[in-house]
Amino acid sequence: LVGHGDGLGEGDSGYKITKSIFKNKICQYLFRLIHPDLGMKLGTSLSKSNKIKKDKTKKNNDRIYNFCKKHELSNSNHAYIFGHSHRESNIQISKSSTYFNTGEWINGSNLKLKPFRRKNNIQLSLISISGILGEL
Repeated sequence: LVGHGDGLGEGDSGYKITKSIFKNKICQYLFRLIHPDLGMKLGTSLSKSNKIKKDKTKKNNDRIYNFCKKHELSNSNHAYIFGHSHRESNIQISKSSTYFNTGEWINGSNLKLKPFRRKNNIQLSLISISGILGEL
């Protein structure tokens, strides 16, 4: 299972509220009535205010990991790969599954996902500067 990680599991209510506003047809209509310059200023200020909030990387990483553990109970996956928390992780969920978080992609990631062909299937490896973080 591969995804960004925002809005998964319990918590991340700010994202869930924002998403419901953005998907609301009435809000979309009203936003179209705003001049584009004002709309850009509004979007930029909301984005900046979100970035100056306190560091939530551990909280987000724990939330995504807990989502993976709960998901694993009914839908077994070999690997769960996310990146929202900006915290590099490799945590065993069960005997057959692992949670990987790729860490920071924009400001210098230590991880890369590289495909390698093996016979009739593709094996993916998460590569860290220090070596192979895990094979999928």
